[in-house]
Amino acid sequence: MVKLLAWLFAMELKLNLLGQTKSQMMFQTGSGDFLL
Repeated sequence: MVKLLAWLFAMELKLNLLGQTKSQMMFQTGSGDFLL
């Protein structure tokens, strides 16, 4: 459970590095970030 949360946090950081707009879009879609 903790590892999953840590993984999701790491993915969000990667998305933030790619771009704020893309990060916000992925966050709004919910599980859409897994598509990347």
